[in-house]
Amino acid sequence: MGGSAFVWHIYPQDDDVHLAKMDAFLLRFEAGLLPEAAAAQRAFWYAWNAAEPQVLADAWPAYLRAAAALRAHGEAWAHALAGQVDMAEGLVKFSETRL
Repeated sequence: MGGSAFVWHIYPQDDDVHLAKMDAFLLRFEAGLLPEAAAAQRAFWYAWNAAEPQVLADAWPAYLRAAAALRAHGEAWAHALAGQVDMAEGLVKFSETRL
């Protein structure tokens, strides 16, 4: 099972709706993550999606320092997701209990 630090390059949408989607994901993903690592990740993701080279360069050192914690957290996240029932199986079970 793999896990690693990653960045979501989100497709821009009108009224910055994409940022709300990214925030929603980050809130879920950051649960249990060390606050310093979560802050570094959030700053880097926003910088990456802002496409402002200096902001990205400024966010890079903290993200790099947090990489080991982010990698470990990504591994745990992937492991937890792999243990969940897949969507098709979940729908079948849901249907069986409702019919």
